[in-house]
Amino acid sequence: MNDMKRRLYFLLMICGLLLTAMPGHAQFGGGPKVKWTMTVELQPDGYGVATLKAVPVKGWHLYGTDLPDGGPKPTTIDFGESVGVVAEGELIPSVEPTSVEDPMFEMTINWWERPVSFTQRFKITDCDNAKVMASITFMACNDVTCTPPSTVKLTQSFK
Repeated sequence: MNDMKRRLYFLLMICGLLLTAMPGHAQFGGGPKVKWTMTVELQPDGYGVATLKAVPVKGWHLYGTDLPDGGPKPTTIDFGESVGVVAEGELIPSVEPTSVEDPMFEMTINWWERPVSFTQRFKITDCDNAKVMASITFMACNDVTCTPPSTVKLTQSFK
């Protein structure tokens, strides 16, 4: 009987460990919660367009670019380190974010739960050394938790 009790105890310990480990894995495991990519299209008039695409993992959302103080960190996209190009005009999202009353932060905020693209027009100032560099800082959350703010850097050179 002692052998059977030990096996049952061992089985219960394993089940308990799995149950406590699974929520943490579901919240933070599996890599980044938003995947970013960038494409650059050149135009014959000396301008171009950079398009950054954000794809949140199912169940997660990416916070908007304009949020009130005291809440989550807004998504920011900075092209200031680019070489041979100058950003012109506003950064334009492909779809407007969803506005919600967030109980976690106790305020109205906005986010994207589905893929969103951001476009930025730029002027080419040095054709031989042009390089678009985007620095993206963002947070992702689900219904339970948030990731810490992260920064992703994307670069694309062209001639």
